Amino acid sequence: MDRTNEIALTFLLNAVWQIIVVTLAASICARLLRDAPARYRHALWVVALMLSIALPLWSLYSLSGDSTETFSPSSTLTTPQENSAPAAARNSTGQFSGPVVVRESLFPLKTILQPRRQTLPNLPSITLILVIAYAIFLLYRLNTLWRAWRQTQVIRRSVHTRAIPDEMQRVAERCGVLFNLKNVQIKCSSKVNAPVTIGWHKPIIILPESFYATLPAETLASVIGHEMAHIARRDFALNLVYEFLRLPISFHPLANLATRQINRTRELACDELVAGRVLAADAYARSLVLVASSLTTPAKHAYSLGVFDADILEERIMRLIEKRGRLSVRATRFLLAASFSLLLTTTLAASVFSLGLRAAEHESGLTPEQTSKEQVDAPEKIRALISADAVERASAACALGRRRAVEAIPSLIQMLGDDTAIEPVKCWAENRTWSQALDTFKQASPGEEAAIALAAMGQPAIEPLVAVLGHANASVRRNAAWAIGEVSGGRIAKREAAVEPLRSALSDSDEWVRMAAARALGEIQDERGVESLLTALSDGSGSVRELAAWALGEMKESRAVQSLGAMLLEDEHAEARQMAAWALGEIQDPKA
Repeated sequence: MDRTNEIALTFLLNAVWQIIVVTLAASICARLLRDAPARYRHALWVVALMLSIALPLWSLYSLSGDSTETFSPSSTLTTPQENSAPAAARNSTGQFSGPVVVRESLFPLKTILQPRRQTLPNLPSITLILVIAYAIFLLYRLNTLWRAWRQTQVIRRSVHTRAIPDEMQRVAERCGVLFNLKNVQIKCSSKVNAPVTIGWHKPIIILPESFYATLPAETLASVIGHEMAHIARRDFALNLVYEFLRLPISFHPLANLATRQINRTRELACDELVAGRVLAADAYARSLVLVASSLTTPAKHAYSLGVFDADILEERIMRLIEKRGRLSVRATRFLLAASFSLLLTTTLAASVFSLGLRAAEHESGLTPEQTSKEQVDAPEKIRALISADAVERASAACALGRRRAVEAIPSLIQMLGDDTAIEPVKCWAENRTWSQALDTFKQASPGEEAAIALAAMGQPAIEPLVAVLGHANASVRRNAAWAIGEVSGGRIAKREAAVEPLRSALSDSDEWVRMAAARALGEIQDERGVESLLTALSDGSGSVRELAAWALGEMKESRAVQSLGAMLLEDEHAEARQMAAWALGEIQDPKA
């Protein structure tokens, strides 16, 4: 599946559920503001519409670059290079020290809001059908808007100037003064059945020919006043913006509901302006009923604003004539702040659960052309594993790992003990389906690159890796344990056979082997490893204690609370105390 399909499906999937969340939150807020002026509820629904399109667009952030970061609970404690655990780092003397935790800030918002990655199955036919259907729908909606705009232009071309009766002129001048509007043109057209407003730069009010007969001043004031309220609020231009905002999500019923609420509250807000400035509420309500009873308004096919838009005349009349108590200014401001805070908080929470979809068409993350080329080069890369050049050995391991060349597993296993220091190889920087959490564990070397390559191969590499956990070479044991923890497939991979050897490795004479074993057990999250990890909290190495605490925190192991609490208060290793605090937060046991 290509990039376009990924983007479209990510947007659609997130839009389906996120718009529901936003609309529900907006409905609750609108309920809180039911006795507040309609313009506030209008603003609320406008913000809800904007958030409904902004949230799914935010989910595309994970597809905007070549970054391969993924989200895990512990990633809030690490730098972007680290994914779910503390990484090893060089100290000031150039030697490699134990695991450290680097915080960019106390609340790293970018990491918290990072969309979750999900890998899509290889279903090109269904994917293509969905994307084509969405594209056809967008074209249909664009065509609908274009036809409405063309109809609007037909109405504009049909207008003509007609002598305005004196009474209408006086009413128009009075309304213009009340709304601080100058030179608003009033035209006539046989193409409209009810008063409408068209245009944003030089708006014109278009009246049916029947309105040029003798009408009461009160009725004229209600009609012209309502249209001038639309002009004063710049509703024509704003509603055009809202239509285009809604376009990508107009397939969603609740997005259309938000648009109806915008139209509804817009009319109520105009009514409040007219009733507050032009006419008394009772007189305005009578005029609306009189005008409505004399008109037959057909279905609206043009883009314009009319006095009877939104089809809520009955509600408008009831709101004008009923004597409901109005909120005080202070209460209105408080409820407005509370409502917008609730809406924005809900939106922020929903953004945390955005999904970023990735295709699984090419498991290696390469294009078909790249895969074909690397298949041809595989034997050559295997021979390069014994090159005299350490960088060439590491690069060969990288290439074999990217292709998941399982035939190279025996050669890569033999390479695990190669600890020749090299510059880190950014092997997986452009991969889109899998990458290890850490680029290096102890030091960048061909052996570590072999471990990463074996981890990339997933299930076929687990048994050979387990077999060398008892190897005489500590570097082999360390890299094998690390690779088992990093193996592609995560908790889905079947790594049960590795648990007992890893438990034994927690007693290894080499500190780095114990560290790698603790990390791997934390990744596997098998209950059989808990007791050994609890014992490791008393290890003589602060770095081992730190990784054991991390592993127990990842496992949400409540049995570790007492030991972690003692470690937090008494451990001489600052990073171990820090990790104990984090682990207790992950476990969330009241005893802590």
